[in-house]
Formats: sequence, C-alpha cells, structure tokens
Amino acid sequence: MQNCVDYLPRKSFNTYGVVFLTLFGLFAVVVISISGSLTFDTSFHCYDETISKRANLALTKDINIKCSLEYQERFLFILPMYAMFIVHFGIVFVVSIIYAYLVKHRVKKFDYSIGTATSSNDDDENQTMRSSSSPVQNPSDVRECLSHFSTFCIYIIHLFIARIIPLLTFALWIFYPAQFPNNFMCPWRPEMKGKSTYSFNDTGNSQHNLTFIECTNPIGGKSKTLIHIVATVDVFFVTVTFLELCYIAWLTFNDRDLMTDQEFCVVYLLRKRKRIRKLVNKVRDRFGSDDEEVFQLKDDFGGTQISMRPLEDIYVNVVIQDGREHMNAYPSEFERHAIYQCHLKAPSTVTKLTNTANILKAKHGEQKQTYPRTILVIGRPGIGKTMLTKKLLHQWKVKEDEFWHEKMVILLQFRTFNNKNITLREMLAYGEGFSPDDFETVYNSILSNPIKTVLIFDGMDELNVDNQLVDAKIKAINDLDEKMPVFIILKKLLCGKLLPGVTVLTTSRPTAQRVFQRLKFDRTVEILGFFEEQIKEYVFKFCENNTTSELIWNEIKESAELLSLCYIPVNSYIVCLTLKESLETDESGAQLPKRLHRNIPKTMTELYKRAVKVLLYRHHPVYKLQPRPIDYLITPFPKELETDLMKLMDIAKSGISQDRLIFERTTGDEFGDLANCGLFYQLPDKRQNFFCFLHLTLQEFLAASKVVDDMDNVEQFLATNIKNPKWHLVIQFVAGLIGDSIKEVKMADRGVTSDESKSQKFVADIQKRFEEWAFLLGSAESNKNEIALLGIKCLYELQDVDIMKSVSRKCLAKGDGELHLMSLDIAPVNSAPLFEFIGNRKNLERLQFYDCTIQGKYGYHKMEKLLFSTPGNTITSFSWCFGNLTDEGVKYLSNALTGERCKLTKLELRAAGLTDQTAKYLNDALKDERCKLSELKLEGKNITDQSVQYLSDALINKNCELTKLYLVKTMIGNQGVTYLGDAIESESCKLTELSLDCNLSITDQGFKYLCDVLKSENCKITKLDLSNNRMGNEGVQCLSNACKNENCKLTELNLWSNKITDQGVEYLTEALTSENCKLVILTLGYNKVTGQGVEYFIKALKSEHCKLLELNLRDQEITDEGVEYICEVLKSENCKLVKLDVDYKKITDQGVEYLCEALKSENCKLKELYLYSNKTTDQGLEYLCEALKSENCKLVKLDLGRSEITDQGVEYLSEALKSENCKLIELNLKLNKTTESFKYFSEALKSTNFKLSELRFGINRIIRC
Repeated sequence: MQNCVDYLPRKSFNTYGVVFLTLFGLFAVVVISISGSLTFDTSFHCYDETISKRANLALTKDINIKCSLEYQERFLFILPMYAMFIVHFGIVFVVSIIYAYLVKHRVKKFDYSIGTATSSNDDDENQTMRSSSSPVQNPSDVRECLSHFSTFCIYIIHLFIARIIPLLTFALWIFYPAQFPNNFMCPWRPEMKGKSTYSFNDTGNSQHNLTFIECTNPIGGKSKTLIHIVATVDVFFVTVTFLELCYIAWLTFNDRDLMTDQEFCVVYLLRKRKRIRKLVNKVRDRFGSDDEEVFQLKDDFGGTQISMRPLEDIYVNVVIQDGREHMNAYPSEFERHAIYQCHLKAPSTVTKLTNTANILKAKHGEQKQTYPRTILVIGRPGIGKTMLTKKLLHQWKVKEDEFWHEKMVILLQFRTFNNKNITLREMLAYGEGFSPDDFETVYNSILSNPIKTVLIFDGMDELNVDNQLVDAKIKAINDLDEKMPVFIILKKLLCGKLLPGVTVLTTSRPTAQRVFQRLKFDRTVEILGFFEEQIKEYVFKFCENNTTSELIWNEIKESAELLSLCYIPVNSYIVCLTLKESLETDESGAQLPKRLHRNIPKTMTELYKRAVKVLLYRHHPVYKLQPRPIDYLITPFPKELETDLMKLMDIAKSGISQDRLIFERTTGDEFGDLANCGLFYQLPDKRQNFFCFLHLTLQEFLAASKVVDDMDNVEQFLATNIKNPKWHLVIQFVAGLIGDSIKEVKMADRGVTSDESKSQKFVADIQKRFEEWAFLLGSAESNKNEIALLGIKCLYELQDVDIMKSVSRKCLAKGDGELHLMSLDIAPVNSAPLFEFIGNRKNLERLQFYDCTIQGKYGYHKMEKLLFSTPGNTITSFSWCFGNLTDEGVKYLSNALTGERCKLTKLELRAAGLTDQTAKYLNDALKDERCKLSELKLEGKNITDQSVQYLSDALINKNCELTKLYLVKTMIGNQGVTYLGDAIESESCKLTELSLDCNLSITDQGFKYLCDVLKSENCKITKLDLSNNRMGNEGVQCLSNACKNENCKLTELNLWSNKITDQGVEYLTEALTSENCKLVILTLGYNKVTGQGVEYFIKALKSEHCKLLELNLRDQEITDEGVEYICEVLKSENCKLVKLDVDYKKITDQGVEYLCEALKSENCKLKELYLYSNKTTDQGLEYLCEALKSENCKLVKLDLGRSEITDQGVEYLSEALKSENCKLIELNLKLNKTTESFKYFSEALKSTNFKLSELRFGINRIIRC
C-alpha cells in the first residue's frame, strides 16, 4: 500500500492529504495482513459428546465442514475478510488517484520552479517568487485553467466520493453491524440412509429428527475487534474530513477567491501562503526606503520655512459617492470640469471613507460580496485623487487594513507613459517606491499571483489617447515582451486578457470621459471632496495652532464663497495659507479677529490676487529668504517677480487655449526659477520633466491676468469665448481684475489722460457685454440661463454696487414687476451674486422659481438676506414650484417673514421635499407680529395632519394675518380637517379663502365636519375649493345644507372633478334657490352631469333667489338638447349669469344656434362664453356673428378654440367685428382649420368699430393689438 502512495501526484494534495494517505496506506497494509492470517486460520471446530463416544471421524469432519459453512453464511462477509478490506481501502486509493491525475496539470501550472536568488540577503522565501520558464508566465494558460471545472469543486467532490461516502458506508452499514461469535450452536439434521447404525434419540428431537451441535470459533473475538477498529478509524477519518470541509468553508466565506484555480492551488494545495506573506512583508518593509517623499509632504504650511510632514498628519478622508455625481454638476460635455458646485452637507447617497481601502471592497449590504476588480475614481482637479492613491499605498505599506495582507501594490503615473510603446515589465518598473533589487521579486510575484496584486493608475486624463486607440480591438497576449501603448495594456488588464484576477484602480478627471466611458469597470465612484466637517478637520491639521485654526475656520464657515472653494482640497490649502499669512501680517493684535473679518476676500478674484502674492513671496528662490514688507499683500510686485509673473501668465493662457494642464520639457531647468515659485512646480517624476500649476484655478487666474493686460482685445475675447465653458472662470476673473481698474479710476484724484479715457471706453464696452448676458436671466433655455448667471457673477466680481444696481434696474425696467426663473442650479458660490442682483431690482414685486435647485444652507441664507432683508426691497409675492426646496430652505424663508424689511404677503411653496417641519417653521413665522403674509399655498406629498395642526395653531393667533390658505396634493386626512375646522370657528381666525384641492385622504366624514364649520357664526370663508377629491353626492348634500344656513358666507364654490352626478346637482340647486344662499360662482367641471342635471340648474337659475353669476359645466354629458334648456333660462329676467363655460361638450351648430338666440335677448346678461373643443363649424360661427351684431348682445369674451372653423368662418367673424354693436375684446380661435386668418383680421383692424384687444389664432400664437 505504501507503494501506492508513491505513485500519487503528491502535489495534488496538501500536507494533510499526503499524511492522510500515507497513514491510511500503512494502516491498510497492517489490517489486510492481519485479516489474511485470520482468514486462513482453521481452528473452527464442533463438538458433540455422542459423536465423540462413537469416534466416527468421517461424521465429525462432515459436521465441522457443514457447520463452518453455516457460520460463514450467517456471520461472515460475502468476500473473505482480507478481500473486503482490499475493496474498502482500494476504493479510497483508486478515487484519490483518479482525482490526483485529474488536477495534476492544473496544480503544475501554479507550482513554478525555484530559481536562484539575486541577493545574498534574501532567504529561500525570496526564491519562491522568482520564475524562469514556468508556464505561469503565460497569462493565456492561466485563463485556460480558469475556464475548466474548478479544482476547488473537484477537490470537494473527491472528499465525498473517496472518503466520506465509502468510509461511512463500510463503517455504519457493514463493519459495525458485523458479528463474529466465539460459540455457535449449529443445527444438524442427519440423513437416514438404509439401516441406521447410530441413533440420536437420546439427545435429539424425535419429532423433527433435528439436533444442535456446539461449535467454537477461537478467532471470532479477534475478527470482531479488528472490524470494529477499522470502523472506528473510518469514523475518525470521516470526522477529520468533515472538519476539513468546515475549514475550507470558513476560508471561502472570508475569501471567495479561494474558489478560483489559482488561489486554491497556490494557497490550499501547495501551501505557499506563508511564503508569499513573508516575501510581501519583506518587500513592504524595504518599500520607499530610498525615496522619503513617497509618504512625506514637503510643503509650505504657513511656517517660517518649508517643512516636511508625514502623510497621515495632514491627510483628511475625502467624501466619495458610488456612481457619478449629478450631471448638472458639469457643463455640457464636461468641458469645464471645475465649476464650483459642491455639497456642504452629505447627501444620503454618499459614503465618507473612514478607511480608504473600502473603495476596493464590496459595498455594504450587497448580496454579492465579491470584491470589485476594476475601479474608476473620478474627481475634479485638486480634489484629492493623487493624495488618495498615495494614501492607499501608505495603507498597504503599514498594513492598516486586513485587505492589504499578502497584496502586492504598484502605483503608476499615466503621464510617465505618453507617446511610448512599452512592455508590461517596463511599465511595472515605473512603480513608485520599489528598490531595483526588489523589482525582480515583485514582478515575478505579480505574474505568479495576479489575484493578490493591486495596480493603481493615477491620471488617465493626462494620457494622450486618440480615437484609434480607444476603438482598438484587444487580442490575447502570447508574449509578455511585446511592446504596446500603455492604454492598450490597461484595456487588456481591465478585460482580463492580461494578469487575470488583478485588481486595477484608475483615477481620472471628468475631461477624459470620452476615454473611460468606452472601458468597462466593476465600480465607478466620484470624489466629491470635502464637506464642512472635513474642511474643518483640514484647517486644524494645517494650522496645528488651535487659536489660529479657530480664527481661520470661523472666517471660512461664515463665507459661502470660501466654503464653496474649500470643498476642493487644494483650494483648502490655498485658502488656509492665504488667511494664515493675512493673520500673521496684520499689525493690530488686539483687533485681529475683527480686522481679519474686515479684510477677508469677498470675491474669488480678491482671494487669488492675495494667494498669488503669498505663494510667490514665500516660495520664489530670490525672495523666500528675504524679510517681507508688512504691506506686501496690497503693494505692487517688485520688478523681478513681475517679470516671472508675466512668463507664468503666458504659459497659463496658452495652456488653456491648447487644453494643456501638464507641460513637458526636455530639460528640467528650461523654466528656471519658475518651477520653484509656488505657483508652478515640477512633478515628482525621476525620468521626465513634467510641470504644472498648483491648481487649475490658479492657472485660470493667471490666464485672466494675461487677457486683461491687453485691454484693447478684452471685449473681443469675451464675445469669442462666452459659449466655451472652459473659459468661464477665466472670464469671471477678468471681470474681477477689470473691477480693480474701475476702482483705481474712481479713486484717482487727477485729470484723465487720453490713454485713460480710451481705457475707460473699453471698460464701458466690457460692462455693457456683462449687462447683455445678465439680461438673459429668466430665459426658458438652460444655456442662456448659464450665460446669464455668468454675466451676473462678472458684475458681482466688479465689486461696484452702483453698477450692480444700475444693471439690475435696467433688467426689470421693461417688465411688469414679475420675474420667472426656470431650471437654475444655484451653487453656494453663485448665490450671493444672483440674489444681490435680483435684490437690487427696486420694482420687483413677484418672484417665481420654477424647477430650480439651491445647494446647501448658504444659498438659502443669501436668499433670505439679499432678497427680503435689504432696505427698499419690494417683493410681495414669492413662489417656488418644484425643484429641490427642503425644510431647511423653508426655515430661512420663515426667518425672512419675521424681518422688519420683508414685505411678502403671498407665499407659494410646491416641492416634494416639504414635510411637516415646513409647517412648523411657518407656524412660528405666522405668529410673529412682523409677519405680513396673507396668502399661503403649500403642495407636497409629505405634508400630513401634523402640518395642519401647526398651521391651525397659527390661524387662531391674533398676529396671524393669513386670509387665504391653499393645501394642495397633500396627505391631509379627516383629522387635519378637524384641526382646520376648529381654527376657522375661532373668532381670531381671519381666513376667507380655503383650498383643499386633491387631498384624497379626506372622506365623507371630513367633508361633513367642514360643512358644519361653514354654519358657524365666526366662520369667514367666502371661497372654498374642494376640487379633485372624492366627495360624491353625500358630501354635496352636506354642502347644500350648509349653503342654506344663514351663517354661511360662501360666494364661490369649486367642486371640479368629484364624481358628482345629477343627484348631487339636485342638492346644489336646492341651495341655490334658498334665500340664504350667497353663491355667485359655481364650478362643476369634469363631473357626471347629464341633461337631467341641466334641468335642475334651469329651475334654479329662474329663481329670483338665485344669485349665480358664473357657471362652469366643462366636459359634461350635455348635448344640443341640454344647451337648448340653458338658452331658455338665459332669456329669463331672473337669470343673472354673466359667464358660461361649456367647453369639451358635444355641442354642434344646432346648439350654437340656440345660444345665439339667447344672446340676442334683451334679458340675457352673458358677457363671457366658452365653447372650446366643441363641434362648431363655419355654420355655427355664422349664427354667432349674427348675435354679435345684435345690440342686445353683451359678449366681451368668446372662446372657440379647437373647433371645426375654417377661413370662411373667420371671414364671418371679421365682418361681425366691424359692427358698431359688437363688443368683443377677447377672442380665441387657436387650433382650428384656418390658414389665412390674418388677412381677414387685417381688414377688420382698419374699422373704427374694431374693439379686440387680444386675439389668439393659429397654434398658440398670440397677437396683442
């Protein structure tokens, strides 16, 4: 049996498996040998006293043989014991051999040969990762292995078939039940052949001629003991095998990769885990030893000199969101990728990284808990992509997370590989931090174990990729020495054709979307930067001094502009350094916080002007060691700095023009001192000379400075680049720099030279250009609104209040005091310019935001202060329809309502984000004596009975001036109606108009209670809107009873779309004929009224007590016959109707003829008639024209839209409009079948009797005469 073990491919088993088979084989040899000796033992014999006395040897032998056979048949196995054991042990070995040869070649692929160590300092573990001609180096072989039925599954099946099933079967069903008694009573029936020479009558059973002979098997006990030992050993091995299965399950649960061939063979079978771990730890320990800057930040932290800080001392975890940020965060096509949209409070969709390794792990709560193998990290310039990659590398170095154990991590910079064809080996050699001595080991580790390798690529946007490379088809790699573009290598890594199982993380700016959207990633995340919490953490880490940190943080958090800038980490650095320097150069120690607040930059231009000076004076080789003048932040640059700054301005502008953010030079000294000046620096690449600006925004500021230097062409620059988003921030900086020129001219106390006069003319032209852009505000086109916002920001950057007021007032001068803003996305940094611009419109009375977004509380804060709290503001009506208005926004609006300068009397809020908290804020405002609000409209699906309770509490307060309340499309139920009713019955309540439009949770019980309230003496409701509910006839009956009550003051009732039938109409008409009923306007459109209901109305309208002036029966089942009945009542002296709406009916020309007869009656008082979407033709219009010519006809408004009228009918109308009796001033003919209407109306216009002031015809075309 031992020889059988030697024939097994030993590496198909782990150490335990080899030990098991060896021990099992030895045990088998021993057991089979013992069983063989027992099998051939002949000591079985039978004994009977009678036979012994007779000494019949033949009979004795015959009895022994037959009893032995009887014993074997009853107790022994079918096969001899040794043969049974051979089968028992043979099954295990045969199945194990089959398994071993099945996986032999698979295991061999991952059992690479051991080479020779290249360093005497490395032990044998280093050698295990060095590969010579091993097949593992061919990635296609690895993929071929992975494509088969997995080794993991084969091994598990082998455990069941080779061990568990056979061993349990033999042990429980064969071995343990076996019996081998030492004593055996053998039954014997003698055969009677002729004369009997012997008789057993003395001992036998005479009746059956049967006797029992006592037999003995001396080895029975030994056999039983051997069998039980084997069965026990079987159970033991099965138990151990089950433990092994549990161990494998636990390993798989913690690492699903174990199920792959490579991981299972390398880790479980070949047991290379510890050797790999030891090797990785050795490489990790030596990592970065030759390059201290890998995990050290050498920078200016506002101290007296440049200092080094460990990465962990300054790094702050950025906020990351799964998936892409909302698309509106970027302009079209992502051409401008640093627009300052930001979140200052974490949305529910984002994840704050407490551990950067989480980006490489499965998302929490996912059912499929497998790690993503390809990750794309998107982020704007300076938002922390490179720092994130450094942090990941640092975490691997210090083993901060269990994820990094046994992993090999390589960090590569894309910019290093531009315009290069390169092999995989050459590419990996650029990895940061590895010593040349370790690279061979690292490389072989990656080839042999890619599943434990993490490749981090930084800056895909810096890689030159043309369309040919993007569209290139990927082929399998047969030779690792093949050279190709790095982008092709990346594509092969991502699709698994190279180093299958490797984890790839790539960072990119959004500008590379053309490239990365063609690649497939398991996970895409976007860095949102810092939120308020992270900004504060960064400020305190940067400054270290708590007092200074507190001062700077207070300034940042009070400024929406600074806070918006700081969401990008690089901007946080610039702001912190600038403000810290401002603190240290301030002369007045006692007044320090106050002076800092007074001198704080108000605009981005002011901030970056100061930042440029701070960075240059602190970093320029010539000036960084010299003492700085106390007033250097406000004085001009010295000549040397001015010269270098001009060079930087040229580089910045040309870089933006050519879409270049990275500048490559053949020699490192080509830029001279510019590369060390603080604004412009050389990237840490040892092989090539790359340079870039500290941040794109600094580059844009310097480019703007270059544009302003050529004042003659600034206006042309603005006109050319306004539609290109990449220049928008440059344009904004241009405005700020021009604002400085305007201030200098105003401050100059001397005569104006000819050059200055020319410059002033250019400035005036530029200002006019900004005005033109700002005047686009309120456009329905989103791109024009973007330009308008830019124009307003430019005016704000000028920092000239007079100019801002002048432009704002001009913008509204042509209007009627109303401004509609649509689809605006108002970032915090845009809020101050926009609301200051709107707030300066002195004639603005009505302001509406439609589908707009205000980001964060700072935008709401600016809206409160600049729109409603400024002296002289005239806004009396504010409407917010849809968009993202939240409770937080309502809080600021409520604060505004209690301001002394706020003049708001009407407030409309319609947004899905409104909740009961909205009503709570409004409740507090309405009870304030300074609140002037008289009309309030709320719409939101999250407004419940709790909201009504808050509002009802305000209604009974003596300070509440609310007279109109509209609660539309809410979740108000009967309880809410009860709260409202109790408030309305209060003597203090001033409410006269109430709308509960589309509140489907209110039932008949609620309507009944409301009707009872209408009967109250204190109830002042005159207008009630219950449209789009589920009232039904029962509710109408209650309303009818209320209207008949002498205390009911209702004059206008809207029951639009309530499923009211003729029965309900009967109840209403009973009320209309009551002397106490005061209704003058009744709307019943979109119900189920038929001709029978019309008859009820006819009776009511003829009553002298009926006061109805306006009746709306739109879209009912009324035919020409019903119209005939209506016309009869219109001729009645008691009928007071002046407005009739029968739109969307089945009225034909016959019905129109009836109406015309009524209009000619002297008793008909009708002034407005609406016949929209009926079946009126030219014939019917001819009847109407005859009526219009009648001196008794009083019609001033007529609606015949969407009918069957042609040019012939228009000709009839044209003639009627020339009549001196025709009183029409409004006419609607849109959506008819007219083609030459204008020709006929032109003729009518010439008539002195033509009175039309508004005419609609064609498709939504309006002409005002």
